[in-house]
Amino acid sequence: MKIHGEKGERKFTAKIVCWLLGNGCIFSWISMLAIVHYYAILFPKYHPARVLPMIYQPFAVASLVILTYYEANINSRKQNLLGYSLFFISCLIILIISCVL
Repeated sequence: MKIHGEKGERKFTAKIVCWLLGNGCIFSWISMLAIVHYYAILFPKYHPARVLPMIYQPFAVASLVILTYYEANINSRKQNLLGYSLFFISCLIILIISCVL
């Protein structure tokens, strides 16, 4: 038996989820731009396209190796919460560094 408002509620939920995912993409893009500007100020002789991969890549590869090795033992809920927490903290640190400089 179908409930009359079920389709409308699903559509609204889908819109909310898409909006949240879109915000996540926008916030990460803005933080990446802020990082590029920060490294341009910090290292004026080097272009940020050279500095950023050298700093970012070791952390990305190390976390990928750890997550791949312990894939079966990791709780997905805790992994997601840790990832969002690290993302929030890194964005907050960028804002703090921008205010200090």
